[in-house]
Amino acid sequence: MYLEKMIVKNISAIKNLEFTASFTEEGNPKPIVIVGENGSGKTTLLSNIIDSFYEISSELFDNVAKMENTDRQFYKINGVPNLSFNEDKGFAIIKYKSKNIEKPIEYIDYVNCKTDDIKNFCSFNLERKFGKETTYFDANSIEKLRQEWHTQAHYYQPANRYEEPFWKNPNFDVNFKEKKFYNDVYNKELEIVTSVEKNYSYIMDIVLDALLYKNDKDDLLWDIINKILQEIKQNETFTFGIGLRNSNSRIAIRKNQEVFLTNIKQLSLGELTLLNLFINIVRHTDSSNKSIDQLEGIVAIDEIDVHLHSNLQSEVLPSLIKLFPKIQFIITTHSPLFVLGMQKEFKDDGFDLLEMPSGTRISAERFSEF
Repeated sequence: MYLEKMIVKNISAIKNLEFTASFTEEGNPKPIVIVGENGSGKTTLLSNIIDSFYEISSELFDNVAKMENTDRQFYKINGVPNLSFNEDKGFAIIKYKSKNIEKPIEYIDYVNCKTDDIKNFCSFNLERKFGKETTYFDANSIEKLRQEWHTQAHYYQPANRYEEPFWKNPNFDVNFKEKKFYNDVYNKELEIVTSVEKNYSYIMDIVLDALLYKNDKDDLLWDIINKILQEIKQNETFTFGIGLRNSNSRIAIRKNQEVFLTNIKQLSLGELTLLNLFINIVRHTDSSNKSIDQLEGIVAIDEIDVHLHSNLQSEVLPSLIKLFPKIQFIITTHSPLFVLGMQKEFKDDGFDLLEMPSGTRISAERFSEF
């Protein structure tokens, strides 16, 4: 599933935005980088994307947005507080496309709107003054979309995400837990604030499986996680390995087959942040059994440059994004260094640079932060 179009009218700082996503000749999504001053609507735009994830997946799975002893809850509040100043109606519409079903996937969050207000943008028939709607699917389409969500990545990482530094005192031992999977239950996060423990367990599983079993899937995942590490370190001789039994971590990092770091948490905070950002993609697409250049989905990240040194912003981060050509990255940033890095890695026509609040496509040189 890929984002195809967004239309936002009179929501928060966004008065009028219409944006159509770009794709390569091969059909791969181009990264979307959203820039603008504080208060220009960058996070508002992402909030509608993650809200659409919750609304769509709640129609596919029994456990999404369900709360005990109450009706299903909205992730993002709905109503007049979302409207722009001095406006009495507004809406946000997002359209997605899927290769598995012909029908477009639509989402709307609207306030004081009638069908006439949106008829040029989507197919909904609005029966209330405000609310949220998603496309209705038959049982066959729902099963296809469920499979798609199980094998692809669809998640959001907010600006307040964090990863614990290695020097913090609490017990660092990794806990392993048995997991049960069901068709009608979604077992992955839609919003990831911290992923350090889940990713440590996941990396440890891959390291052990690669050493013990040596099947095609284990070899594939082993290659993928090492490729991410090598890109972060900008050195192809780095690999993961098993740490000492009595150390604080069983996951070590090797260079030229020799122990370089006995504890994975000895990576810098910026490197650790990048590692978790991109291991999340691998973890969420684990059941796809695909190589790194075939992993699919949508990954939305607010303020992607947080905690990153200038070199990580301008050199490493764009190269990591390029490793995943079929992942649709939707990213906000304040960093001109990251934008310059994206321009160098993808060229001007290789990614969409949107300036808020209008969503106008601009070149890197027009980015106001310069």
